[in-house]
Amino acid sequence: NGSIANNKAVKIDTDGKVSQIKSTFSARTVFKDDGGNGPDNGTPMNGSDTVSYDNAIAWSQTTGMGTVFYKHNGISSKALYARGFSFTGTGDSGTRQQHGSIALNTYRSEEPDAIWDEANNNLCVLYKKDSNNSLEFTWTDPNTSDTSDMQDASGTIISIKSDEHIQQPRIAYCGSGRIFAICSQTSGGGTGDMPCRLLTYNSSTSTYDMNTESYAETGGSSGNSCLIFGAAYHAASGKIIITYRDGSNNNYGACRVGTITGSGTSASISWSSKTNFETGTGASKPNCAIDVGTGKVVVVYQKDSDSKYYSVVGSLSGTTMTWGSAVEIDDETQNTGVAYATGLVYMPTLEKMALHYTASETARSKVGTVSSSSNTMTWANQLDIIADNKMYLGIQSVAILPDTTGRSMVAYFGNE
Repeated sequence: NGSIANNKAVKIDTDGKVSQIKSTFSARTVFKDDGGNGPDNGTPMNGSDTVSYDNAIAWSQTTGMGTVFYKHNGISSKALYARGFSFTGTGDSGTRQQHGSIALNTYRSEEPDAIWDEANNNLCVLYKKDSNNSLEFTWTDPNTSDTSDMQDASGTIISIKSDEHIQQPRIAYCGSGRIFAICSQTSGGGTGDMPCRLLTYNSSTSTYDMNTESYAETGGSSGNSCLIFGAAYHAASGKIIITYRDGSNNNYGACRVGTITGSGTSASISWSSKTNFETGTGASKPNCAIDVGTGKVVVVYQKDSDSKYYSVVGSLSGTTMTWGSAVEIDDETQNTGVAYATGLVYMPTLEKMALHYTASETARSKVGTVSSSSNTMTWANQLDIIADNKMYLGIQSVAILPDTTGRSMVAYFGNE
C-alpha cells in the first residue's frame, strides 16, 4: 500500500498488504498532577495544585508501569516523592492511570534523574540533597498488588557524594544490575570536576554495592566548571558515554568513553582521552543517547554563538569517537540556561531518535533518522506540544512506553 523507501520498516495492513511505517508525532492530552489518584484531562498544573518541579521518570517493561520522581513543592520540606502511573489501551486510544504518591525522604531534594534497572526491576533515582548539596541514590519497586500507589519505597538511601556543591546529577543503566552515577562539582574540593561511581545490585543484601569514587574529568576550576549533561551506555561495546561542557577548554563540547572492569565494590572505570564534537563555540546542555540500530552516538546541544539547538553524530571504535558535522535542529532561538534541558530517547520499533526540547517557552518534539553509512542524521518537522507556557525545567524526562506500536512516550515537566 503506497510507496516503500529502501531499508524502511513496514507493517502488515488489514488487507494483507504492507505499508511503510511513517515517522510522525500526534499530540496527546496534557494531564494535571492534582494530588489525587486520577488525571484531570486537558489542564496543565497551576498554583492551586500540588506543584511538582524537578521531575524524572522511569518505566518498567516487566511490570508495565512507570514512576515519576519529583520535588514536592506543595509541602514545606519540598521532599522527594514518587508517583506511579500506568496505561490501559494502546496508541491514541490509550488512557493514563495515575496512582498514589509515596515520600522517599523528608528533606528538600532537587535535580532528579531516573532509570530502570531491568535485571532487578527497580526504578532508580539519583538526586541532589539541597541542605548540604550532596548526591544521593535510592529506588522503588513496582508492586501492582498494592492498589493504592502501585510501588514500594523499599530502597535504602545511599549517599554517593557528601558536602560538596553538586549540579546536574546524571544516571545510566549499564546492564547486569549496574548503575552509573555522575555529577558536576562546582565548588569545594575538586572544584569544577566530575566525580562518578558505579553501583551494583547485591541480591544477597537487597541493596546496591558502591565502588570507590573516581573522576571522569578533573580539568575544571572555580568559575570554569566542567558540566555534565549526558550519560548513556553503549551496550553493543559495553562502554559508558558521557558528554559535557568543558570548562577547562573554552566551554567546548566534549565526550569521554568509559570502560568498566571488575564488579561490586571492586569495580572501576577507566576513561579515554576526551574528544570534541564542538570547537567553534561553547556547547551548552550537551545531552546524548545511543541509536541502537546503527550503533551511533547522538549528541544534542545548544551553541553559545546563536542559542540554537544542533545535533552531531559520532561513531565509536574501541574507546575512540569520530564525529560528523553539526546539523541545525531548529532555526528559532532557544531558551538559554541549564534549566531548559532536553529529552533525547531512541525509539526501537521505528529505529528513530526522538527529541523533546523548549523553544521560546514552547514544548516541542522532533523525530530524527541516523544514517547507518555516515555520521549524519536528518530531522523531521517539529510538533508543538504545549505553547505559551513557561516550561520551568524543559522536557527532559521521557520514557518509551511499550504499547503494541512501540511509539508512545510520556513526558513530565514543571509548568509555571
